[in-house]
Amino acid sequence: MKNRDHTIELELARLHMNKGQFTEAIDYATTALDSYPDNSEALEIVGVCKTMLGDYDTALEILKDVIKLHGHSIKVYVYLSLIYMRLGDSIRASSNFRLACELSEDMSEVWHYMGRAYFEDKAYDMARDCFENAINIDPGMHRTWVSLGVVAKKSGDMDTAEKFYNKAIEIEPKSSEAFYNLGNLYNSSKKHETAEQCFKKALQINPLRYDAWNNLGVVLNNLGKPQESKLAYVKALKIKPRYGHALYNLACLWATQKNPRKAVSALRFAIEIEPRRLSRAQNDPDFFEILNDRVFRNVILERDDASD
Repeated sequence: MKNRDHTIELELARLHMNKGQFTEAIDYATTALDSYPDNSEALEIVGVCKTMLGDYDTALEILKDVIKLHGHSIKVYVYLSLIYMRLGDSIRASSNFRLACELSEDMSEVWHYMGRAYFEDKAYDMARDCFENAINIDPGMHRTWVSLGVVAKKSGDMDTAEKFYNKAIEIEPKSSEAFYNLGNLYNSSKKHETAEQCFKKALQINPLRYDAWNNLGVVLNNLGKPQESKLAYVKALKIKPRYGHALYNLACLWATQKNPRKAVSALRFAIEIEPRRLSRAQNDPDFFEILNDRVFRNVILERDDASD
């Protein structure tokens, strides 16, 4: 990973952060910082993720460095305010929130970043309120429409989520995030052909979306296109080699094609990365075809023994 372009690492860090996978986001951002120690975006990502993981001392140090090195930032001041609120320091919390407000002429960005902070903290009602405030001030913020769609989907309101994602695309036709989320929504509604087109559109805009490649693979498999599905999983794994979800899906695909050796190889790696995949594999109908395969049973039994 040392030889990779740091822009790739930053994109992967952003994707992980937006999915709430803060530890992995830090890993990718730190790799970028190995080559570019003062990179503002990488530092900001690490600071935000440390905040959400509750490592406030480290987060404060990093976010303050971002300000020192790169000047004022609405997002950084919002997260500094959040940290001080959690530490019970209302004076510093108010001071940083005021600095964020002074940087934003219409407050829309402040509300957006506050919404993101609340969303990452799983305070979805407060997040929705912040996003709605941002939209009321500036209806042209496509990122906020996407965020509102995600919150609506969390509450089970699929129709409203679809409407919000499409609004984001109307404002910004190159919103990979909107197409990706729309693909997930259609896939969960079993509208696989439409989901396929959404994931492909997301990938045209941002080919590094390992999550979109993986989900495209799922949709293609549901559409009876196993060969195309396999290629999509492989694409995801080329971008993110230790991607447990794609490895597991690839194992399922090999199993249904009655290729136990390849299925076991992918499954073993998936379980090594994400041990929780074991319990799912034990009851997954995709593996019924190879239940009696000796190597497959050894993988399951070995892991069972290891967990006792």
